[in-house]
This record gives sequence, structure tokens and C-alpha cells, in this order.
Amino acid sequence: MATGFVIATDTVSPLLSYLRGRLSPEQQQGFLLAWGRGVAVQAQRNAIAKGGRHLWRDLARSVNVRSVGPDGVEVFSDHVAAPQKQFGGVISAPGKGPGSHGARALTLPIKGSRAEGRLVGEFTAAGEKLFVLGKKDGNRGGILCATGADGAPEHLFILVKRTKPQAPQPWFPDDKTVAEIGEHFAQKKLAAL
Repeated sequence: MATGFVIATDTVSPLLSYLRGRLSPEQQQGFLLAWGRGVAVQAQRNAIAKGGRHLWRDLARSVNVRSVGPDGVEVFSDHVAAPQKQFGGVISAPGKGPGSHGARALTLPIKGSRAEGRLVGEFTAAGEKLFVLGKKDGNRGGILCATGADGAPEHLFILVKRTKPQAPQPWFPDDKTVAEIGEHFAQKKLAAL
């Protein structure tokens, strides 16, 4: 499911209304696409500014713009984490259903461990053998470990079925910023007429 919003020529702003009256339908569509690309770039910048090694960069790369008819464009992300990051909520392991990749648990890196800021796949790609200590099911039941240099288990990830509700971390531009970007592109378009 995509997360995003539609930008339309019926957006109320004196400058944008004036511009709409001056442009042909084809010029309006070109203007809307430029405006949408400007908003997409801002969303990408916002995501990258959040930091991290993978997720926010992946979210930034997932932002797209598409036409939704002669009077609008949609700026959206179809990344699976986009709605959760934008609006908050609980993250759950997808389970064994179709399209779930078979994940029965989420892997949360243990703070201060080698896993902090890394993904399980980085360990397995490097050839490390990981194993579970404790329950293999149930919320907060198990710990994903590697064998340490001394032969003892090295605790890397906590396995959970779902997280506590996560606070939103909005990264799409707010309405005010979208309007400001639109007015910037409108000024440029009017100057070119």
C-alpha cells in the first residue's frame, strides 16, 4: 500500500490560482509534475536527514511521482515501512502467510552489541552461523546469537512478534512546505512565460 498524497491544480492559493488561469492544460500538467518532483526531492531529503544505515535511505529511494489525470500528480512511497514511519503504530512479524517471506519474528538489535545498526542478513551473508537461545516463539521470547571468540553465545538480536506502538516520524513534507514548493515552481513558471 502506497503512502503519499495528491497535488492538484485546484489547490487554493492566489498565486497558484493565477498561474492556473494563465497555463494551457498541457502546461498545467508540466507544472504539476515539476511541483511533484520538488516535493519528492524534499521527502527524500527529509528521509536521509533521519540518519541510519539502511531504512531511511531505502525510504528516500522509494519516493516516486506519477500523474493521476490532467489535474493532479501523486507523490508517494510504496516501501513497506513508509506508513509506519509517517503515521506510527505497531510493527508485527508477517508470519507464514503468502508474501510474508516466512518471518515469524522481528529481530531487534541489542543496544551495545555488534548488531546495533546492522541487519541479520549482514551476519549470515558474512557466513556467521546464528542460533536462538530461549523460546523460539512468543513475544520477547528468544535471543538470536552468534558464537563468540571464547565459544560462549554472543547476544545480538531480541526476537519479538510485535513491537510496542511506535511514535510517528513524519518525513513527507507538511502542507505548508508543499504549498511553498508549489509557489516556488509557480514563480519560476510565470517568469518563463
